[in-house]
Amino acid sequence: MAASVRTPLQTVHESGPHEQLLFVVVIKKKHLTMMIMSQMH
Repeated sequence: MAASVRTPLQTVHESGPHEQLLFVVVIKKKHLTMMIMSQMH
């Protein structure tokens, strides 16, 4: 049963380039939003 438990990193690694790109875009959007928020304060 332990084999069915996958870390997010393994999931990204096993997924195709398209999913990896989407993952990176989401991370960058979050980072950008946090930067904008911190600059507004």
